[in-house]
Amino acid sequence: MAPLGVYAILCTPLRDVAKRTQALACITGAALTAAVLWLIGPVLLRLTPPLPFDAPWRTTLIHAALPEETLKLAALLLLWRSTGARNFRNILVLATGIACGFAAFENGLAVWYARQPGIVVLERLFFSIPAHMAYAAITAGVLAAGGIRFDWRRICLAWTAATTLHWAYDAALFGGNDPMVYALLAVSIAIVVLAWWCAIRSPPRLVAT
Repeated sequence: MAPLGVYAILCTPLRDVAKRTQALACITGAALTAAVLWLIGPVLLRLTPPLPFDAPWRTTLIHAALPEETLKLAALLLLWRSTGARNFRNILVLATGIACGFAAFENGLAVWYARQPGIVVLERLFFSIPAHMAYAAITAGVLAAGGIRFDWRRICLAWTAATTLHWAYDAALFGGNDPMVYALLAVSIAIVVLAWWCAIRSPPRLVAT
């Protein structure tokens, strides 16, 4: 529940964003987790099964970064259209809600199946939540840059940027590259803080038409 708690705290100053929109984003994110784990995941495992001594960069790209960020971006674009988001802060709320819903469901499953739940809780709290929120902030920032309108070039750039950071972070984490993990974690936290500082400080108005 930690991702949802963090998300609720961050959204508190944003009084122009409806609570039902925040809830919808979180529910969508949780549904995406189920889709990745139980629908898309088994298909990917059959098409590209992990090999003995498989490199972390290959596994994390195919089985984590690509499917997760693709689905989260598709869901964000759908919610963007359906809710009529008109400024950066609204898109950030949608993207982060999807990410936190995804993280909450994913974390719950990880703790449920863990042999040492206490350790997993701490690991997911400090390493998972900032990363998911950073991918969302990058996506929202790129999509909102230059005006709130659908632009396939910015959509592709947002997907590429979020997927690349996700891939690099997971590959370092599962590959045991601690210096890289902590460096990317610090970058992720900085991205989240800056994005939400800008959203909270900016007035609830149109960024561009």
